[in-house]
Amino acid sequence: MVVIANSPQWFLGVDSALEILFFFIALGIALFSMKIYRYTSRKRFLFFHLAFLFMAVSFLVRSVTNLFIYYQIKKDISVATKLAAVSNIYDMGFLIHILLMLTAYMILIALSLELRDIRVITLLFLMVILAAVIATNTYTVYYVISVILLAYIVNHFRENAKKLGTKTSKAVFAAFSLLLLSQGVFLFVHMHPYMYLLGHLFQAMAYGMLFIVFILVRRL
Repeated sequence: MVVIANSPQWFLGVDSALEILFFFIALGIALFSMKIYRYTSRKRFLFFHLAFLFMAVSFLVRSVTNLFIYYQIKKDISVATKLAAVSNIYDMGFLIHILLMLTAYMILIALSLELRDIRVITLLFLMVILAAVIATNTYTVYYVISVILLAYIVNHFRENAKKLGTKTSKAVFAAFSLLLLSQGVFLFVHMHPYMYLLGHLFQAMAYGMLFIVFILVRRL
């Protein structure tokens, strides 16, 4: 259980609170994207709605899973009983989390690369999901895939920021760059407990910037 063994003890629970915060930010962006889609009928906003909706639910599942595990750990019971209680829950929760998050990234990939053929999109989606699910080390493979997908997404937003030159487009590019950085950091949580904390810090900065963009766009 990487989340438990490789994070500072004082940070247990704080990560879940941050994930709840990410849930609300992603949900807000998803709902606002749907509002714009209904007004403009532009499909890119439907894609944004679906992507951030999957992200929101993914963070909610991860937060609830972690909170359950932390609650079990604090119980005054034997270590063996604790492990039996949390191992299956953690595995299932993390699996659901990565399936939802990878789905969100694939939607953004389809948007970024302007993929139109549903067969190509489905094939790429299945390859990504299967690679993550059947891997021996699901945790590592998930973050490797996330880094690769986010690299393409970041490049799309970089080109978009260069084309538009607006503060919001630059902020979105910066936010996804930080998100890419956070996923890269999570790959090295085995090296030091504070890598887990650092990954969440970059993630918090990324979603904080997205929240600011969300507020600014709503005021336009």
